[in-house]
This record gives sequence, C-alpha cells and structure tokens, in this order.
Amino acid sequence: AQCEVHSVVARFPPRPLGGGGRSGPSTTSLCHLVTQRIGHRWLKGDIGILAPGHGKHIEWNAWDDWAGNYTTRGRVRITVNDTKNAVFPPPFPAPSPEWVWIPPGNFLMGSPGTEWGHTSYEEPQPQVYLSRGFFICNHEVTQREFEAYKGTNPAANPGDGRRPVENITWDDATRYGIWLTQQEWNAGRLRSGWHYRLPTEAEWEYACRAGTSTPYSHDLDATWSQIPDYAWFAPNSGNKTHPVASRLPNPWGLYDMHGNVHEWCSDAFGPLPSGSVTDWARTGAATLRVFRGGSWADDAYTCRSAFRSGASPEVRSSTFGFRIVLAPTPQ
Repeated sequence: AQCEVHSVVARFPPRPLGGGGRSGPSTTSLCHLVTQRIGHRWLKGDIGILAPGHGKHIEWNAWDDWAGNYTTRGRVRITVNDTKNAVFPPPFPAPSPEWVWIPPGNFLMGSPGTEWGHTSYEEPQPQVYLSRGFFICNHEVTQREFEAYKGTNPAANPGDGRRPVENITWDDATRYGIWLTQQEWNAGRLRSGWHYRLPTEAEWEYACRAGTSTPYSHDLDATWSQIPDYAWFAPNSGNKTHPVASRLPNPWGLYDMHGNVHEWCSDAFGPLPSGSVTDWARTGAATLRVFRGGSWADDAYTCRSAFRSGASPEVRSSTFGFRIVLAPTPQ
C-alpha cells in the first residue's frame, strides 16, 4: 500500500502566531505525523483495522488539536491506496485436488434484517478481514475417511463410505484434525508451520459465500429455487445423507456448503462482533460450539450462507458432520 497526502485543506504557515508554538509540518512529514495520532479525538475517517482497498482516508483537524496556534484552520486529509492489486497465490501446491486454496480477503459477515430467513444471531454485520489464506477440503469428511482414523463408523446413515460422517461430537471432529496433522507430518507431507483443524466460522462463511453477498452463493435472484441443484435438504434428501460432492459446487469449487450435514466450526457460539475486525474467532471454553450450513433434515432458511447456530460440543446427531482446513499454525 502507498500512503500519500491527498489534500491539504488549509496551508500551514512556517511559524505559529506570536511565537512560542511549534512550526508547521512539511508536506513530506504529514503521513507520519497523522498516523502517529491514531486514537485522538481530532481524527475522523477510516480509523482502525481495515480491509485493503482504494480511497481509505484519515482527516486530521490540526486547528483544534494544536489549540488554534496557527493562522488558518488547518485540516489534512491523507489516503492510502492499494497500488499493487495484490494477488495471493498458494504458498505451496495443494495436498491433493480435493483441497482448494482460499486467499486472504474481506467480506460482510451475517445478514441484513431484510433477508428472508434472517435471525438475530446473524447481526450485527461486521466487516471481516482474513489476513491469512488457507486450504479447505472441497467436501465434508466422509465415513471412509473418518473410519481410517477411528477404526469404526459412528454414522447413523452408513452403507456408503462416500457419505459424510455424522453422529459425531465437536471433540471428535477436533481430534480428527489433530490426528490428520500427525499422520501427514509423520509421512513427510506436511509443511512446517501448518496444521489441519476445524475452520473458524469466519473462514467457513467466507469460503461459503465465495465472493457473493446473496442469501445463497449460487442464487443471484435471492430465492431458494435453485437449492435442490446445490444442496441436499429436507425437500429433496429422502430423509438421509447422500454421497459428498453429488450436488453442484459453489463458485469456489466447494460442495455441500448449503446442505447434506451441518458442519462444526472451531468457535464458541456467541454474538457477532461489530465494526471491522481482522481474523476474528471466538476462542476458549464454551458451553455451545458453532455449527454452520444446512442439513438433509432442514428447510431452506438454514441453508443460507449466513445461517449460524450453536450446540453442546457433546451433541451427537445424524445431522452433524464437519470439514477440515489446512491453515498456518498461530504464532
């Protein structure tokens, strides 16, 4: 990003009135001067942690800040522009074709009160910036994959190893990520500083939306008419799960984000934050854990990208499964 003086609303004289004050700043020092005063009440504009982009600005009311020591009512407005249009390629090849690279970016989380199916859990709507990319599996963990870890298949809908595993607790899903990390590390296939885990709910919604802001990532007319093409849910599931990736994917190539089984996320369940946040996640112990996405037993409103709810981490249900991400290990 490049910081530059965008406009000087009033010129600063070289000397203060009556002597004894500070001399006016040079144009070249304004960027440093203004950014050093973050938190002062004389600043307004885009202040705080922001998503990247063009036209971000701060305006400094120097007249009030410096108690009228100057002959003009000085205000300085600076902008920061993303001059590189940065692209974030994956740091290394995906572990297999089933893994999709999700680059850093930002999105508006939750849903407006006017959205069909909206609940109070989906507000306020924070602007979320994810500063680190991650890989996400394009399908939910299957019964065959989970059985390789556990030795048994807990699913209430067995019979096809390609169906998503379900009837598992949040702890089961978390431990699977730990096991997979160790397996891949032992096999020499895991890069240092990376690990497998559940997605945060911000990562999950970002990947689910795939750059869209509509209720469903595939449906620009904001209705649920196309859901049967993309998700297994109550009207088309026949009261059972189905093999993963047997419906159409979202724009980023991810299957079953809107249906088949609910997906555990790593977060504790609670209110969404407000304003702008970076790498937001609610960590720590919790009585409820977040789950996202619709399921084979649910109606259309739970299939929306913004739908979120919580359940006891000890719950076992034929509607609860998960998917895994490969992400940088926290520093």
